[in-house]
Amino acid sequence: MRPAGQRFGIAMSGFVLFLALSTLVLSVVTGHLAPNANLGALAATAGDDGTERVKQTKPAPFVDRVERVTEIANSCFFEEGLSTHHFITNYSAPRTVGHLNYDYLYREIWVPEDFRVDSVLKRLRNEVGQKVQNVTIAHVNLDAKTIRLMVDIDGIKTHRFLFTKATKEAPDGARVLLSYVPDDNRRIDIDAIPKVKYRGAPRVAIIIDDIGYREAVDRLFFNLPAKITFSVLPFSPTGVKLAKHAHDSGYEVMLHMPMEPISYPENDPGKGKLLVSMNQQTIQSTVETNLKQVPYIVGVNNHMGSAFTADAAKMRMALAPIKARNLFFVDSVTIGNSVAYATARQQGLRAAARNLFLDYRPDYETICRQVELAGRIAKAQGFAIAIGHPFENTYRALRDYMPGLLEQGVQFVPVSQLVR
Repeated sequence: MRPAGQRFGIAMSGFVLFLALSTLVLSVVTGHLAPNANLGALAATAGDDGTERVKQTKPAPFVDRVERVTEIANSCFFEEGLSTHHFITNYSAPRTVGHLNYDYLYREIWVPEDFRVDSVLKRLRNEVGQKVQNVTIAHVNLDAKTIRLMVDIDGIKTHRFLFTKATKEAPDGARVLLSYVPDDNRRIDIDAIPKVKYRGAPRVAIIIDDIGYREAVDRLFFNLPAKITFSVLPFSPTGVKLAKHAHDSGYEVMLHMPMEPISYPENDPGKGKLLVSMNQQTIQSTVETNLKQVPYIVGVNNHMGSAFTADAAKMRMALAPIKARNLFFVDSVTIGNSVAYATARQQGLRAAARNLFLDYRPDYETICRQVELAGRIAKAQGFAIAIGHPFENTYRALRDYMPGLLEQGVQFVPVSQLVR
């Protein structure tokens, strides 16, 4: 039998434990303490002398939990068959919230058409829920090809993961188009680009489409060694702000006009879209509304639109308000039988057509080759228009390859200098 003093100590510790647990239960029931409050948990442990002690377990420090979520996310992505090759933007930025200093992670992930984002979401929620305290994970479908996962810790934004099926439009949408080519330009030997005589330096215009949804990455393009042109989507959350900043910083701004693709409605070009089924009045009023959404625009190019740009009658309707404002039009050529450029010229607009997409495959190595190819086309034929998107890989490739092209005498110019 234990001594009387020890029995008394055990009895008192049990009484203390009972009071503590009772108080906790009462607080939850009466609403004084939320069930998920960030106050840790009470746990009973046995001491060396056989008594039970109550201790409080607290969540790990905030920064440690941020890093732990990043590790778990990486593990989930890799287990679902992705790799760093799919990370087209992997951007972190220091943030301060109150007394907390941490790195906010923004990652855009390029995934195949049949990839199941819901499987990643389920795995991530399960793993994080078991291993990290006070984390919430939400998701939203931004459009038919883009899903955003949002992670908050203690109610503070810490991670944003954007899954994008970025390259789906038309299978021939990435085809290189040259200004001076044989009749069958699908059989171009890129290593033997037809050369023409021209005056002045070779010129390249870079258009970055889809501006207005990825502000942190959009702003990276202001740091390039030469200026580019920003094409802003109407109704985008940060499009107006970016357009004003671009204009104030000496950059050209365009409207990125949403148009119906051949895969509609599976792929929706978004708010302000022009559909082939619309009549003239609806098309022109939609164009007018879109033009008013983005300030300082000097021209327009199509967002998606592989169905709409193949219809000359519908293009004539859409181009009328653009011409009335004395804006130019650049055909993004998202499908080989596009008539947008030819129709714009017939209607008397200044116009151009893109020569190549930089990030039809948005991995860094492919984009680097495309930037270099834009320079080669310009040197052979006098100019090239290249279209890219706000991915960190696209920014990095331009940052790394623009200086070399500048040294070779290539000039990077606003696209307005290449329309005719």
